[in-house]
Amino acid sequence: MKAATLIIIAALAGILVAATYPSGAKAFGYSVVPEGVGFTIDDFTYSNNSTAYAIASGGEVYSILLPNFSSINPIPLTDREKLIFALRQYYSQRNHGELSRQDFESAHEKILNISQARASGESECRRLMGTDRFECTSFETCRLACFATPFCPNFAYGGSPGEFIYVMKSFEDSSRALTGAYAVEGSEYARLAGGFSYENAVKYAASVSALEAAAKNASNSTILGYSFCHPPDYGRSDLSALNNLLGNSVRGAAPYYLAPNYSEVVRNRTIMALEKKDELRLPQKVSHSSAPVPTADSAAKPEAQAANKEKSIVPSSIAAPSTALAAAVSLTGWLLIAYASLSLRAGKNKSSGQAAAKK
Repeated sequence: MKAATLIIIAALAGILVAATYPSGAKAFGYSVVPEGVGFTIDDFTYSNNSTAYAIASGGEVYSILLPNFSSINPIPLTDREKLIFALRQYYSQRNHGELSRQDFESAHEKILNISQARASGESECRRLMGTDRFECTSFETCRLACFATPFCPNFAYGGSPGEFIYVMKSFEDSSRALTGAYAVEGSEYARLAGGFSYENAVKYAASVSALEAAAKNASNSTILGYSFCHPPDYGRSDLSALNNLLGNSVRGAAPYYLAPNYSEVVRNRTIMALEKKDELRLPQKVSHSSAPVPTADSAAKPEAQAANKEKSIVPSSIAAPSTALAAAVSLTGWLLIAYASLSLRAGKNKSSGQAAAKK
């Protein structure tokens, strides 16, 4: 008896778990998503612990629906401000929320330390080349700087004529480029610290990416292959890690900060679906998945503007419960009948046992 009861309870629980969104949401998905394209219906917390639903496909949200407690048909959001709020809630709950200011502050602090280590290493090379006292911006100026030291000429006379002088110039050129990259990183961080915003964060992340590229170029200088001086520490691995961290941060936060632009796309799609709500198509495959992430391109290409009006989804063709819901109800009824039958049979068996005991 206990085993049969557990089986029935488990089956009922499975039905309740499967019904994670209103049946009308699925029907509306057929109207808002292009024909032949699968979509997901993802639930998320909207406000005051209320649940909303996002219809998404191919990395884009097509519509946001709120529950309608008086109907199986949820209410589509078309109010722009509410859509912005809903989209940000949706992506925040899927690890695509606001940027962490601390990540950028920590990155800049580490970059300052890397810059100091690099400068001390390069200063020794410059002392040996003479470029700590004389400029090296052309072949001739580099040659004069080299021959002004007792150590550098030993390398200048080796190899092909002028070979080492050109290596010196290449080293100085890449070092100047790296110095410039550090200067840009500093100015972009100052801008970010003065006004922390997504736009400034993207610019700062780009400056760190350029800095990593400049450090890579400097560390590949051929002068380091001459055993002329100890190779400076350019912090390549640390800069690469910081570049990846900040790059992933700004890319991951893009959906949250692009919500004001992307809300227009979602709003227009929703309004268009409401206007053609009576033109329902054949069902397509629906599943649940992790949050899709809209791209900047999808937010930058809004569809045709439509009139701003809130509507409920009440097409006659979907007013009745869906086939899946009807099947679930039938199965639930069958299970309840089975449960009652088993309980009745158990009761009779118990009564029979008691009667036999009295005899």
